[in-house]
Amino acid sequence: MRFVETVGRSRAAGWGMLLGGLAQLVPILLFSDWTEPLRVYRVGRYASLSIPIGWLLLAVAMVVFGIWTIRNAPRRPRITTTPEQLRERIAARPVPFWVCLHCHSFMDANLTGECLECHSRVDCLEVASEGDRRTALTALGR
Repeated sequence: MRFVETVGRSRAAGWGMLLGGLAQLVPILLFSDWTEPLRVYRVGRYASLSIPIGWLLLAVAMVVFGIWTIRNAPRRPRITTTPEQLRERIAARPVPFWVCLHCHSFMDANLTGECLECHSRVDCLEVASEGDRRTALTALGR
């Protein structure tokens, strides 16, 4: 389940699934002999009709999941404040709070340690004391 959540957040993974599925569909559609759809394939000792059907279903599933991931992946939030404005807001806000230096959003509480807007874990800082406030201001640079 964690894998699906992680992949579901990534547009790049969606494009990879879409292109991978299309890369499988092209040889299936171009080079398969559709005049004999019930041809029996030998896999070891067992005869199987499911190999081309399974390959086709996998490719279609990859295309559908890729399109779903691309459409439903969270968009990057637009940053409406300048670094100077963010620095002023950090200096004026009473502690404790969380701030994301990536998308400039503020949170009163955060249980996961990641930004609720852009899902960044690296740029989301907890400011629980004046020392943490100095760290956040230093992380913004000059």
